[in-house]
Amino acid sequence: MSVGDSLLDYMSKDKIKKIKSPNKKIKIVRAYKKNNLKIYDIMQSWWFDKDQEYKIVGLSGELFFDNDYEGCKKKQEEIGKSLVSMFPNLLVRKSDSKYMHDETKKSITSHYVLKFKSGDFFDVQCHKFSKNYKKKYPSIVDNLKVMIWSKEFYDHYRAAR
Repeated sequence: MSVGDSLLDYMSKDKIKKIKSPNKKIKIVRAYKKNNLKIYDIMQSWWFDKDQEYKIVGLSGELFFDNDYEGCKKKQEEIGKSLVSMFPNLLVRKSDSKYMHDETKKSITSHYVLKFKSGDFFDVQCHKFSKNYKKKYPSIVDNLKVMIWSKEFYDHYRAAR
């Protein structure tokens, strides 16, 4: 599965459960896959809500690292270095930020970003959620997320925030 593919090449419409953003300005929806995955615990794909072709504009794989932020950071560095060796000419940026959906601003997202000249990019993220955020969303788990987003997706998402 790749950015630019149709999700319909991998799943039938009746098997796709669309999840819309609570932010009404974001016109991108996503779907999860949790079963029969070999590497990741969860896979997500994103596409524009009105796109009848379901063209994938973003993909991610998630690994659970609940209460193991150091283990997540170690795996993040390993994956980031592996991507750098495969794509040595990409711009690399590392940063930490507050998790945008946590109103208390106590949850953390660590980014390892590799950007293509086209504007598409990888973002290997570690999420460490605060105790209060986990109380509010009991199914949330600290995780590592390996994402690839198209420039089109990123530009829309950024403009909608």
